[in-house]
Parts: sequence; C-alpha cells; structure tokens
Amino acid sequence: MVALPAAYWLLVVRAGAARPRTLVPVVLAGIAVAAALLPAERGLLRGLRFLAIPAEVALVVAALRRFSGARGDLPDRLRAALGDTLPARLAANELAMLGLAFFSWRSRPEPGTLSVHRRSGWTAVCVAALFISLPETAGLHLLIARWSTSAAWVATALAAYGVVWLLGDLRALHLRGVSVSEGLLRIRIGVRREADVPLWSIAAIEEGALPGAERLAVLGAPVLTLRLREPAYVRSLFGRARRASALALQIDDPAAFRRLLGL
Repeated sequence: MVALPAAYWLLVVRAGAARPRTLVPVVLAGIAVAAALLPAERGLLRGLRFLAIPAEVALVVAALRRFSGARGDLPDRLRAALGDTLPARLAANELAMLGLAFFSWRSRPEPGTLSVHRRSGWTAVCVAALFISLPETAGLHLLIARWSTSAAWVATALAAYGVVWLLGDLRALHLRGVSVSEGLLRIRIGVRREADVPLWSIAAIEEGALPGAERLAVLGAPVLTLRLREPAYVRSLFGRARRASALALQIDDPAAFRRLLGL
C-alpha cells in the first residue's frame, strides 16, 4: 500500500518516465495485493479493498473527460482504443454513454453534420420520460423497501443508470448525424445504427421509405431512401451487422442532404 506506490513515484514518475496520473493503477494494484495477502480475520484491514472503488471511479472519469475533450467522435475514438471485438464494442458503448451523458454538454456536432433527430421530436419524448421516471422511481423504491431494502436500492440504482443511458442516447443523437468524409457517406443515428456508404455506390435517392429498405430513423417514418449499387453493412448498437441494398433515412433537412451528396 505504501512501498509500491512510493517506489513507482520515486523511480518512474520523478524520473520523468511517466505522468503522475499513471500512479492510480499502481495504487489499485497495491490495494489488490494487500487485500489478497491479509488473512480473513483481519476484517477491518481487508476492508482496504473498498478504497479501490473511488480510485476506479476517478480513473474512469479522468479517462472519459480526456476522450470527451478531444476532437472527433467519442464512440469512434473509444472503439479505436479498445478494439472492434464484441466485448470491446460493448465496453466502448458503455463508456461512450457515460461520457456523452456527463461530459458532452458543451460539445457541438462536427462541421457539415446533418441532424437526424429534430423531425422525430425525440428530445421532447426524452424530457417527458425523465420527468415521469423521477416520481416513478421514488414510488417503486418505497414499495420494494417494504420487503427488501437491498432490492429497493438495487432497483433505484438500475433506474438511475437507465436515466444516464437515456441522456447519453439523447446527446449521441444531437452530436452524431449524417456527414461526408473521404468519399464516404457516414450515417450515424446516435449510437443506435451506423453505416458507411461509398459515394460512388449511391445509385439514386427516392422520396419516402420504399418497401424492403433498411430503416435508419429515430422515431417515425423515414423521408427518403438511398438505392445502392452494392449492399452496405448497417451496424446496430451491439455490433450486429446487416447487409442492405436500400437505406431509408430520416433526415431533418432533405434538401441539404441532396446538396451534401451533389444530387
């Protein structure tokens, strides 16, 4: 608990080989080793392992603030850092939701990004759901507490995390939309659905949602459909990919979308 972090500080951090914030994982490792070595009857001393909780929270918050403050798309940066396997994608999505919910309120969409959420009225739906959830959560907590206090707090914690997800989803829809970059049409319906379509693959744009087209919408009916020369992969929140030859999009400004594609 003392010698390991102190040695790391003196030999590594003070020598300039690492930054001070890298001391946090060393402290966590010291706590883990100390908790494992202490005998079971030393209950108070073994309680040191609980010191890892605030340290881990601080580490996650610091990482999210760093990622959120950098330029570029937060979910994409996290996936690039963690990898593209299913477990890594799930972890990146969870971290992205936390970062978007807590640290993205001053962020703005990348220049040239077209919004996809205003036509659906999802912001109003989200605000209404948040207002409804507050008294509902309190009432449910009091009801469950009559049988089990622990279960009541678990239900309240899950409800609170649901609120965080709702806010993260809302911020993702505000920040992630449709843009063109390096010859690709990048379609981002928040973090719910994603597709990258080469511009040369777009055969035509038709009004409305055509039968059989893959729907990329927040809430309500899409306003136009892209017919593709070659199928594109549409990825869901959890990484599942589907091939589609037509994409039905919900764009807030269809005229600006046509101008963006030069059609």
